[in-house]
Amino acid sequence: MIRSPLSHRVGKPSKFLTTFTKDDRQNSMKKVIKRILIGLAVIMAIMIVTSYVLAISTRNRVAELRKEITDNGDYLEITDYPLTKPADDQNGFIYLQQAADSLAALDLELNEASLNDSYSWDNGKTISEENLSNLETILNQYTELFATLETAAGCQGFRSEFNPAEGFAALLPHLTQIRGACRTLALKALVEAKRGRGDSAMASCETMIRIGKFVDLEPLLIGHLVGVACTSMSLSTANHVVSIANVSDESIDKFLNLLDSIDTQRSVTEALKGERAIAVMTFQQIRDGRLGDDFGIAIPTASQVGNRWLTEAYLNDDERNYLTLMSKQIRWIKEPKAIRGPKMAAVIDELETSSFRFMLSKLILPALSNVAIAKDRIEAEIRCFRLILVSRKSNAPAIDSMEFPSPQDLDPFTQERLLMRKDDRGWIVYSVGENLTDDGGAIWKTEDTDRPLDIGFGSVLAQ
Repeated sequence: MIRSPLSHRVGKPSKFLTTFTKDDRQNSMKKVIKRILIGLAVIMAIMIVTSYVLAISTRNRVAELRKEITDNGDYLEITDYPLTKPADDQNGFIYLQQAADSLAALDLELNEASLNDSYSWDNGKTISEENLSNLETILNQYTELFATLETAAGCQGFRSEFNPAEGFAALLPHLTQIRGACRTLALKALVEAKRGRGDSAMASCETMIRIGKFVDLEPLLIGHLVGVACTSMSLSTANHVVSIANVSDESIDKFLNLLDSIDTQRSVTEALKGERAIAVMTFQQIRDGRLGDDFGIAIPTASQVGNRWLTEAYLNDDERNYLTLMSKQIRWIKEPKAIRGPKMAAVIDELETSSFRFMLSKLILPALSNVAIAKDRIEAEIRCFRLILVSRKSNAPAIDSMEFPSPQDLDPFTQERLLMRKDDRGWIVYSVGENLTDDGGAIWKTEDTDRPLDIGFGSVLAQ
């Protein structure tokens, strides 16, 4: 048998060929790894350069927006807000603090006597004579408390323990005290009106508004909403008072003058500016890694987790978006809901479809539409009750024949005339409310609605 000269090589590779193949594989692997590393380096370089460019461009845009704020005469960070410093004898907060223990004790006593449902009268319910007598007995034990609240309401200033440097983390126990004081005064006014002391009951309603207005001296959105709640409670209470007790023209004029002093537009605008200033400070704290300092959980700065531009550009983009939209919100708050609503809805839709962008803006901005609604609601209540109150004066003509200067007779939701309807119990003056629809004067809450469909005043009892 004759063998081919190549049979040996084909059947059994030589040592040289085997060695060459291993070296070739190693070299090929090294080339692949090298190419991967080079590719990654290029990608990283592109990312760094892109992030740097984005950081610079977004930083400049944020700087422009911040400059617009200061050029407009507004403060930039909440720590720049000029908090008032009244003397102790003119600081309403001091007297509220003095009343805090008594307010807590009274609330506990009302709970134990099952009288907390006494507040339901402001939704067209009535209070039984037995509950009224028990309520009167309890309240008569707190004459010193009510004297202190009246003193607080007469103060010219208010400076609480609110620390602007704490921003969104600030503790605000005085807001609970303010709301508790107003609820207590509402019960006092109810008892006084039921006992025929109309002027004294209206004076308690005035005290509620004055105490609620204290929060206008602090740049806090939550504070503004507490003030709105206190004013709303005062109006529903006063409506109850003038419906069941005789009130003098002098008391009516005093209350009308107090209503004229309420500037809801200014209050909500200042609160929005305060919210914006807290957010600006928060953005900066995140950049500096100081956000959690008060809690011992400091967030690392961008430079601690890698290239700072990778995170700074994202944060700048979020702040730019926030400041732009907040400026729009501050402008739009002056408009009626019929015009403002679609604009705010578009802003919220934009946020919801922005994927992972604008995370901080998403936390802060959507709630602002509710603030705008609260502003419209309280303005509607003030205007409706003002018309009702004027018609309660002695020798006043029928309300449907009276002329009222604008904007007192305009619905803040639509800027059209407020509506009136007469039933067998008297006149109802109302606004169309949030749904912008005339629901026939449905000013009472029902089992199916968390809020009345319409907003206004009239009979003290629901049908």
